[in-house]
Formats: sequence, C-alpha cells, structure tokens
Amino acid sequence: EHDGSIREWVGVHTDVTEERHLVDALQDSEHRFRAMADNIAQLAWTADATGFISWYNRRWYEFTGTTFEQMQGWGWQAVHDPDHEGRVTDKFRRDIAAGVAWEDTFPLRSANGRYRWFLSRAFPIRNDDGQITMWFGTNTDVTEHLETERALRRSNGELEQFIFVAAHDLQEPLRNISISGDLAERKLIAGESCRPYLVRMRESALRMQR
Repeated sequence: EHDGSIREWVGVHTDVTEERHLVDALQDSEHRFRAMADNIAQLAWTADATGFISWYNRRWYEFTGTTFEQMQGWGWQAVHDPDHEGRVTDKFRRDIAAGVAWEDTFPLRSANGRYRWFLSRAFPIRNDDGQITMWFGTNTDVTEHLETERALRRSNGELEQFIFVAAHDLQEPLRNISISGDLAERKLIAGESCRPYLVRMRESALRMQR
C-alpha cells in the first residue's frame, strides 16, 4: 500500500533435491574416507593447496600424543627432530609451491619422547581444471628397515675387512710353499735330500688350512 503497510506476501519454492543429494553424497564420501584413513597403519593427513594441514588421522595423534589444536597448519614442526626440521620444512614448501609430489625421510618424536624414522609422501589432488585443491600425505614407520640396512652395512664392512686380512695372511704361507717347492726341486735334481723343504711346505699348507 502507499502508506507502507504490507498488502500480501509472495513466496517461491525451489527444488534443491539434487543439491541435497550431492551434499549428502559428499558427506558420506568424506565419512568413509576418514573411517578408512583412521584404520591404516600409516600416519595420514590432508592439507589445503598451500600446504596448511587441516586434518590428521587417529594414528597420528596416537603416535605423537598431540591434539589437532597443537598440530593444525604448521604445528607439525613441533614433533620434528630440530636437526632435521629446517631441511624438511624447506623441501616441503618448495615441492608444495611447485605442485610436485613430495617425499622425504626424517625422525618424528613419539608420545614417549623417543624418535622414530618415517618415510613421508604427499600427493596433490586436482580438480577438473587441473588446479590443486588439496594434498593427501602419509608417514610410514621405517625405523626397523633403516636399522637393518645399517646392520647389513656394518656386517658387509666387517666381512670386507676379514677378507682383506685373510687374503693378506694367506700370502706368506703361499710364498713359503712356492719357495720351498723350487728349492726341493733343485735338491732332487742334484740328488740331495729335499725333506726339510717338504716339511716346510706341509707346515705352510696346514697354516693355510687353519
């Protein structure tokens, strides 16, 4: 009306069934993803396109003894070994900026204060236009594997040292056998007794056997 009073109301109804189904499907997909990620052996996490971490799986919190409030964003730096944190952060930032899959190996501090080594990877998730919308990352405990490698390297080093020493120790009796053989041959040609040289050869052979 001219006096500003309301004469009637006009309403519309918009069908949002498809949008509602899409939202429900997305929520269901997210719930299933998180349920799966919470039950894998690895520590897992997701980050936005800039590398800002917005979610961790249950295994992460169980291992580190932290909370989301402590870890969100770049809070993960707090559980890194200070001797490696700078290097790891620099490489992570470079690979995120370049949009390439990230991989690194470094120690993480557990809830009991001890460090364990992890192989960590992050892969970009892209939309239909090829733009990165998020990152999905995992941390796999490789402590035992690395310790086995180190033990194997030590064992190989000890074996190489043993072979070197053994080869060196075998040279002397071999030389004795060779020299004694030559002298014994000369004695035989001259019709003289070669028994002392045969004894020496036998002793050298026994030494090699030992």
